[in-house]
Amino acid sequence: MVTDYTAINEMEAHGLGNIKHLSGLALKVGVDMDMVGEGFLNNLKDLLKEGIVTMADIENSCRLVLEAKEKLGLLDDPYRYCNDQRAANEIFTSQNKEAARNIAEHSFVLLKNADQVLPLKKSGTVALIGPLADDHRNMLGSWSAAGDWKQSVSVLEGFRNPNYKTVNVLYAKGANLLEDQQLIKLLKC
Repeated sequence: MVTDYTAINEMEAHGLGNIKHLSGLALKVGVDMDMVGEGFLNNLKDLLKEGIVTMADIENSCRLVLEAKEKLGLLDDPYRYCNDQRAANEIFTSQNKEAARNIAEHSFVLLKNADQVLPLKKSGTVALIGPLADDHRNMLGSWSAAGDWKQSVSVLEGFRNPNYKTVNVLYAKGANLLEDQQLIKLLKC
């Protein structure tokens, strides 16, 4: 199991303990790799000396990471999957895009559906307000290095597809958050 980017460190900000304590807990509950946070790198030696984690805990996680790399062929060729031809022929195929869409559809969790608002009716009026409603680049999210934002569909475009042709869609850009140079300058501080 690998964490998301600095996930162990982020638990500190939520009051769950310091990075050393959290690193020990994470390893004990089955986290094998601390992505970028360096909690394991900087703390496991001390946690081992203090008896919080065991050498067996550390070796088990190392074994699992190395086994995964072996199965992927990365021990023989660490750049095995890094080539433009593979990206063009395998990653953004129509089958993979359809699979991603189906996985996303089946992974949504609705905690409360007051007044049975969802699924949206395919009639009536919907108001989309805000600069991101018709934005392509931000649809990919923060992990978009390999994505092509030009292929994304904005929320507004999604509502304008044939399945919603009987819906009256009202759109207002609202705030100029994406192009406001004063705001951008402020955020860079």
